[in-house]
Amino acid sequence: MSSSVSITTALCLAASDVETLIQGRMIAAISRTFINAIPHFAICPADSFEDAQTVTIQAWARLESCKIYSDPVELEKLAQLTTWSYQNLQNLLQERHKIFLTYLRVYRLPQPIEISAERVNSDKIGGFIKLPLTLAATTADPTLNDALFKQRYQQLINLDVPQHPELEKLHDQLIELTLSEEVGTQSF
Repeated sequence: MSSSVSITTALCLAASDVETLIQGRMIAAISRTFINAIPHFAICPADSFEDAQTVTIQAWARLESCKIYSDPVELEKLAQLTTWSYQNLQNLLQERHKIFLTYLRVYRLPQPIEISAERVNSDKIGGFIKLPLTLAATTADPTLNDALFKQRYQQLINLDVPQHPELEKLHDQLIELTLSEEVGTQSF
């Protein structure tokens, strides 16, 4: 059963992170602060626009939880469970002294929306912006089914490193291939 929500804010993330969230390859994002007061928000790519006039928002997320990481051993496990490299996480930790990881249940919007590119830039990554309009969204189109989301959430929250990383990598490649084929067939 799907429910409806009204969304007035967006979390700005690197375009690559937005893409992995939409594809269901990740269920987490790095924010600038500990998030617990905003239960749902759009996910907005905030980089690689250069000359673009608009930015397309294709998904929204429900906040499941937020956790703080600062232990290098935990970062190494996070790197194995996410698309971020250990070195990138280590650099971020040195810069900020802690990492705020938000666990997200991601849903596709019924219709993508476009907002002015002037509202977002790479300085906004990890932070929130106010949307120029209120989005009406539903839980009808999740990026992952309930069982798979629950499994990945438990694995990530507990930092359970995959027993078969090669199979995880192959699974991610199959998802990418399936998505690229879907995009190819939609363009005809």
